[in-house]
Amino acid sequence: EEIIKIIKKVEEEAEEIVRAASLKAEKIIKDAQMEAEKIIQENSSKAQKEISLHKEEEMKQAEQEVALIRESTKKECSKLEEKSRGNLDKAASFIVGEILNGA
Repeated sequence: EEIIKIIKKVEEEAEEIVRAASLKAEKIIKDAQMEAEKIIQENSSKAQKEISLHKEEEMKQAEQEVALIRESTKKECSKLEEKSRGNLDKAASFIVGEILNGA
């Protein structure tokens, strides 16, 4: 009878060890899942920040290119305007000359 008590006690201790190990394993798994979720969240945040930074850089670059195109276009328009004014003066002189010569 004493041996049966010892066996039962050993079995109970073994079951308690198994329960404790199982609880510990569940906690380790849960902690690992939480850590993985945290890492995923951090990486997602980093990726969003990088995307945002690249968008800002691209927008700045595009704005600079637009400014250069505008400046170039302004200069080209000014040149064309000067040229047309010169042609207008020539045309006016031609017309005045034709009128005077024709009269």
